[in-house]
Amino acid sequence: MSNTLQVDAAPTLTINASRLLTLSANSGTSLTLNGTITGSGTLVYQNSATTVTTSGTLSSAFRFDVVNGNETIPNRTFGGAVVGLNGTSSARQLIFGTAVTPTFSSSLDLQTTGTGTLLLDGATNNPTTVTVTGNFTTSTANGAVTVSMGSGTWTMSGNFDLTNVTTFNNNSGTLTMSGASKTLTSNSKTLNNVNLAGSITLANATHTIAGNLDLTSGTITAGTSTVDMTGTSKTLVGAAQTLKHLTIDGSITAQTTNLTVSGTLTVSTAKTLTITTVTITSDTGGTVTMNGTGTISGTGTLKVRNSNLEATNGTLSSAVSFDPNDTNTNLTMPARTYGGAITISNSTTSGGTVTPASGTQALSSSLTITDAATTGVTFAGNTSNPTVNVTGDVTVSSGGTTTLSMGSGTWTASGNFNLTNLGTLNNNSGTLTMNGSSKTLTSNSKTLFNVNLSGSITLANATHTIAGNLSLASGTITAGTSTVTMTGAGATLTGGSQTLANLTISNTSGTITLQTSDLTVSTTLTTSS
Repeated sequence: MSNTLQVDAAPTLTINASRLLTLSANSGTSLTLNGTITGSGTLVYQNSATTVTTSGTLSSAFRFDVVNGNETIPNRTFGGAVVGLNGTSSARQLIFGTAVTPTFSSSLDLQTTGTGTLLLDGATNNPTTVTVTGNFTTSTANGAVTVSMGSGTWTMSGNFDLTNVTTFNNNSGTLTMSGASKTLTSNSKTLNNVNLAGSITLANATHTIAGNLDLTSGTITAGTSTVDMTGTSKTLVGAAQTLKHLTIDGSITAQTTNLTVSGTLTVSTAKTLTITTVTITSDTGGTVTMNGTGTISGTGTLKVRNSNLEATNGTLSSAVSFDPNDTNTNLTMPARTYGGAITISNSTTSGGTVTPASGTQALSSSLTITDAATTGVTFAGNTSNPTVNVTGDVTVSSGGTTTLSMGSGTWTASGNFNLTNLGTLNNNSGTLTMNGSSKTLTSNSKTLFNVNLSGSITLANATHTIAGNLSLASGTITAGTSTVTMTGAGATLTGGSQTLANLTISNTSGTITLQTSDLTVSTTLTTSS
């Protein structure tokens, strides 16, 4: 049809299946629609001079054929499948109108059957929203295809597939996928903001996101995919979903809800993952890698369920929870500096063990042992005998069965050392040094080996049993009504001119030697064998 098509208010024009109704005029108004165009066939629009009308109902398939020049997508609803086609050897554009909110109630497909390029242009006029109920695809690409989103929001209920798209400009726009059993195929293109609110499968490739990622209300099937977040001051909302691999190539804040990474969590050099009040879990088969000066920080928690936490590089200042489960009942805690609170936890049905590796475990905050599953958790320092330095408190949470094996190395606690709620202490001939100010030793009827109290230390009002040496040198001791019982044969006691309330010397053989400096016992000195 070379001139005009007019459908009045009452009538309906039906285009049958496999039929094309082509409006080939390229000047004037070629389509007046007050009624309805329907059917399984296709209305082909070739008018580059006049924008498609926004009136009437258009529920047949529709083709923007840019054979005569660039065309504009109007602010209207397209009820059938829509195709943007360039069959020429020239560059063409399909341009969204100014601040439009078009709705494609079926699919939107781009095709270049000629050698000319086709640009789907949202950047010029920035449509407010683009809604596609079906799939977004590029089915034929003999010529190059470029997609520019613009700064608005594209909402997809179908698949979003950038296969065959040559160039993708995200223009700081937002992609929302809300469909059921749909797939995101980004084809090595960089998206900006991404909201995955449906049941979405990530194609097995790398998906690069320069903006925010929000998985709220989504159900994610990650396969073997990698999500690479590259933005600065961007956010990640995990919504209790699981990603396979996550790479932090920017400064990203995990917030609002938790996230699990089942594969590799990588923080690139000079990049930062900030965990707020949420938990990011590196699951049983996972790895946490910090390259160079990469940083994991924040007030939230990195939960580790594997033995593959970065041991050397980067800065780790968030809280860390080592949490064995039934898949990994034995975890290794690498010897490194930990800037945040450390928790030794347990999610097993039969008991879990965390083994600190040899070397120096430098804990700049606290250490807590907790058996949340009430099936037994062990902190096994006796396996590799590390040096353990804890700037904060050492505590044990109530409930369950807890075991602390110190190993033969030295534990230095600058905070309180409180064994209340601890089930079993194996001192393993190790040494406890307390050097903090106004801190308390609560041994909870457990037997320590060597003890150096070099800070201002209060002894809890109970009996403290020491099987090795006791040194009070450089310490300031507040003894209260406590009793120190020394049981070791051939052990030494360095008084440091301090005062103990009660001292019991109880050993079956050998002697305990008071050396170097004086000691005062204010109440009772007892010797027995």
